[in-house]
Order: sequence, then structure tokens, then C-alpha cells
Amino acid sequence: ELADAGSLRMIDSALLNVMNPDMLRSFDEVFMLTYLFDGQYQKAYLDFFGFDYRIIGVELDEDGYRFSNAPDSPPPLDYRNLIHIVETPAMNKVGDGKFSLSKNWFTRRGYDHPDIRALRNNLKKFFQGVPGGSHDSRLWTSFKDARDKLTDRRTGRFRNNFLQVSARATNEFRNRTDIAYMANRFVDPNLLKFFSERDIEINSDHFALSEMLQWVWRSAIRDNKPINLYIPSSRMRELLIDWMNSTSEGGQSVEQ
Repeated sequence: ELADAGSLRMIDSALLNVMNPDMLRSFDEVFMLTYLFDGQYQKAYLDFFGFDYRIIGVELDEDGYRFSNAPDSPPPLDYRNLIHIVETPAMNKVGDGKFSLSKNWFTRRGYDHPDIRALRNNLKKFFQGVPGGSHDSRLWTSFKDARDKLTDRRTGRFRNNFLQVSARATNEFRNRTDIAYMANRFVDPNLLKFFSERDIEINSDHFALSEMLQWVWRSAIRDNKPINLYIPSSRMRELLIDWMNSTSEGGQSVEQ
């Protein structure tokens, strides 16, 4: 059925489900609302299939927000006093390597591996160490196959606080103030190979940052409420800190 729909692609031995570009070509005009566009699969997709597109911004006037013909140039937005990141060296040591907490990193480590035990214990310490924290304030994520490794087999504690790493476009968790991002995101190698057929690259750091921001913004920060955030991966933590420092200055154009 996928082949008949024109969405089945093959890279070496991997089968990919890539949306048939004729679906987009069926429309005279399409608007996409997004952020950090140059780090997303959809930009690579549009470039791969030769779509013409124009990046526009959003501006604010007395009547509210509206689309602008100029690139986005946001005002300063300072989240540094709202997003409280765990900086304790002992809590973050397990994530010091560039590829620590990546999907392959988890695959190579079983439930009883010292690194996995450390992460499990640190997640528990983080949640239990927040004053006034409770089941209803907690939220965490990692890769689907890593969820059981980071959940205590005996008690199953925090299992129900898990939200898939790719979650977006949901307001269900906007009351969560204690959140943990237990992943280090990289572009799927099969998709990298697919897009490289036409010399199309994806900014790996922007991809990771974009995916992380989508998930973090499921929490109370979307309502400009303070959150406590545990990010043991040094790479992901530094990406977020750099982003917060940059947005606090404002005025930069996003994706020229």
C-alpha cells in the first residue's frame, strides 16, 4: 500500500516511509508554522523534492500578531530565570561524552550497566529532591527502548510520568514543572543517507535543539511558569544554555 501511494523509499536495506510530494503539490499555497527550520527534516524534504518556499516572520502590532513579509526578528525573550537547569557535576557526569545518552549509547547498555544504574538513580534523586514535587509535577523522556531501562523494575516508579521524546502539539502536560530530558538527539543515519543523495545536509545541532525545545515546551514553561530541568547530556545541556543566552539578547533573525 505504501508503494502504491508513492511514499515507499529504500536506502540500502532500510525501508523509509516518505510522504509523496504530490500531496503538497496538490495545493496552490501551503503555510507551515515552525521554529529552527534549518535543523528539521521538513526543510531537507522540501529541498530534496525541489519545492520553492519563502521564509516569513511574525510581527506584533496593536491588533495582535500577524504574518510579516520580513524575516522574523524577535524581541528579547529571557528564559534564564524560568528554566532552572541541574548543574550538579555528580548528576551530570554520566553524560559528559559527546555521544552519551544517544540512541546507540542506550542500545549498547543493558539494565544493569553502571551508566544506566547511575541515570536511574539520578532521575530518582532529581524528582525526589525538588521541594514540593509530586507525581503531578513530574515528566521525563528518553528513547522508547530506553524507558524500561530507566524505570525501576521492582516498583515501576515514574513509569507513568514518561512522555515520548517526539511529543509535540499537546497541552496535556502544561502543569508539569519538574522535567527530565534523558536523551541526546542526532539525525537518523538512514535519513542522512537518503538526503545526501542530493547533497542535502541537516544541521545536527539545530535538529537536536529543535527536537528538545518541542518537548520541553510541553511543560509549564509554555505558560511562562518556572520549571526545574534535568539534562544529563552535556551536549544537549550546552545547546539549551547557548540558546537561552542568545534569545535573551533578541533581535536575531531566525533562518534567513
